[in-house]
Amino acid sequence: MLRPALISLDKRAGTLSRKMNGGFPTVAGYRADKLFTWTRIANGAPSHNGMDPPAKMLWIKTHEPEVWAASHKLLDVKDWLIFRATGALTTTADSANLTWMMDTRPGREGWSPFLAGRLGIPLDKLPEIVDGASIAGRLAERAAEDLGLSAGLPVVAGAGDVGATAIGSGAVEDGQLHVYAGTSAWLSGFFPSRRLDVFHSYATIASSVGFRPLLIATQESAGTAFAWAARLVGESAGDSDSALDTLYDGIGEMQDDDPLFVPWLAGERVPVDDDRLRGVLYGLSVRHDRNAVLRATLEGVALNLRWAMSKVARQKGVRHDLPLPLVGGAAVNPASPNCSQMRLTAGSRCARRAMRACAEPPPLPVRRSAGSTAFRRRRRSVLRPGRDL
Repeated sequence: MLRPALISLDKRAGTLSRKMNGGFPTVAGYRADKLFTWTRIANGAPSHNGMDPPAKMLWIKTHEPEVWAASHKLLDVKDWLIFRATGALTTTADSANLTWMMDTRPGREGWSPFLAGRLGIPLDKLPEIVDGASIAGRLAERAAEDLGLSAGLPVVAGAGDVGATAIGSGAVEDGQLHVYAGTSAWLSGFFPSRRLDVFHSYATIASSVGFRPLLIATQESAGTAFAWAARLVGESAGDSDSALDTLYDGIGEMQDDDPLFVPWLAGERVPVDDDRLRGVLYGLSVRHDRNAVLRATLEGVALNLRWAMSKVARQKGVRHDLPLPLVGGAAVNPASPNCSQMRLTAGSRCARRAMRACAEPPPLPVRRSAGSTAFRRRRRSVLRPGRDL
């Protein structure tokens, strides 16, 4: 191993990212010609906050040149695991697209020499792009021994978290959206063609199966915000299902005088891409207790999703006649779906005020995923020892 991995929330490359994106004339923080070519070829562009892969690559190239020189291939997490399992050096379109070096135009899908050259990334450091449903390789002897499995088993190329969640949610019709609310949150769904909203920072990427366009509108904090609130009131989310579930017990129904919470603890992406934004807990009084703070946190996450939905729902082809599956840790906790249902519709003072401000119709009905318990347990088995909410 050359160095520890840089996790998604690592923003040390933010300065490099803004330099990489910026210039005059400026559109949404990007130099206009850079934005035009990125969106034309890749249907998007690297975020300004340094969290996307190209900024992290450039940070290593700039600050750790010896690591960069010694590196052979640049792999996403799942692709590194597949390499360890099989020896195959591959990636899938969803991971490749988020490097913003992939051409996603229909019929031209693949690495873009122009975009890679713009970033100064040699093409020979990028792995082969394969279909997510294809077999990347066979389980090697050492990996089989470590896993307690039989050598030679086929290992599928798979998908990243958003792509796998989209399929697992059951929302696979064109234009049908789902909500994931776990550690972070997002709105996502498949579309028949590429979609892009530069000013609200969301777009479709090429999914891992057949390059099918998958819209992603990501928000930074959901379960992380609730874990923060739990620590604030002297609780602990813990790592077990029982510890997680008891946090929701007894917090009661939403009250009209509950404080308001803005969950921008790590900045935000959609519908405003600004890593300098910070959270707010507003309207506290001597009457408020721990439950009020926990309720406010749930409400704040739901209202933040409602804000994103008010922009995404305008996209051509969104299916307003279909339910909105809710998956992730929030889907299996009794308080969270009720809170989301109430706060995502016109059931509260805060939601009414938000809707009046946005002048938007009520969004889609929320439906808990029937398979959400198995979904969460599977995610927990993969994500340990980190906290999964």
